Amino acid sequence: MKTIVCIGDSITQSFRDTDIEHLSYPARLQNLLAQRGLDVRVVNRGIGGECADSGARRFASHVLSHNPAAVTIMYGANDQFFQPEEGRCRNPIDDYEASLRSMVNQAAQIGAKAVLMTPPPFTRAFLQHLTEDRVYSIFGASVLLGQYADRVRVVARDMAVPVVDMYASFIRLSLDGADMDALMPDGVHPAPEAHKYMAEWMVDTVAEVLA
Repeated sequence: MKTIVCIGDSITQSFRDTDIEHLSYPARLQNLLAQRGLDVRVVNRGIGGECADSGARRFASHVLSHNPAAVTIMYGANDQFFQPEEGRCRNPIDDYEASLRSMVNQAAQIGAKAVLMTPPPFTRAFLQHLTEDRVYSIFGASVLLGQYADRVRVVARDMAVPVVDMYASFIRLSLDGADMDALMPDGVHPAPEAHKYMAEWMVDTVAEVLA
């Protein structure tokens, strides 16, 4: 049996340790891979509120300790939060990039395949929590997050690792007429039905790195 570890923030943690854990994208991913005849175990190591720098620091103990064949890495939602009193994002974008590179390198050191994932875009519901923040209210909910998603793509290209573009996939889903208010009720966290899409978007890539 091969092990896959999914590391990230609350979007990855999602419904872990609840009675609907089976609806999270890591659990759905395991089921989809099993349907393809792959004997795998998917471990959910998401932590709510976390940034990529914290993920990089705990990577050895929380991810590599499972001796994974593959690791999926998705951060950005917390990293991009603009802090007006400090005049910068919670985890500046260059530090974010460095943390992504660190996690990819740490995985490679034990022969694990890394799969980077861009974070899902925020929707308009996110703005209700940021009514006094001019950066978001003027330029839009995902104005900073989009830049972080771009940096994920840069790291994937530079390090020759696959990327699952959740950011672009959700935008395409919206353009196809999906009800984004239902899929992301708070504007940040995908609902169970959205996790279904996420697992479907990533299963081909994960299966390929396991081959």
